Amino acid sequence: MSAAPRAWIESFGELVKFTAKVLGEVLGLRVFRFFGEALRQSGILIVSSTLVIFGLVFIIGLQCGIEGAYFDRANGVPEYAGVFAAWCDLRELIPLVFGYMMAAKIGTGIVAELGSMRISDEIDALEVMGISG
Repeated sequence: MSAAPRAWIESFGELVKFTAKVLGEVLGLRVFRFFGEALRQSGILIVSSTLVIFGLVFIIGLQCGIEGAYFDRANGVPEYAGVFAAWCDLRELIPLVFGYMMAAKIGTGIVAELGSMRISDEIDALEVMGISG
């Protein structure tokens, strides 16, 4: 019965050590040596995601407009279809789906980039140079 708390304490200790290491590198300003590379990678991910995000926003906006027009026509106020579409698009669905899609697209892009770096031994080369990978 004492093994479970001990495993939990060891796990918590590893988390604290990792957090201290990350904070030490950030506060030591070592991470800013790679600021240009981080901006370059961010630009690549944003540009490659633009078409997917625009397509998604178009489809969601189309769906909200059609649903709003149908709902408002059924209730006898078709001139308020724009109000429904604005609430649906700008306040509800687009921010939610945009955040989800952007996180999924960029997350998978980063994982694919790291996988290709591991395959081409770039990460091993970075570790040889003293950069933790």
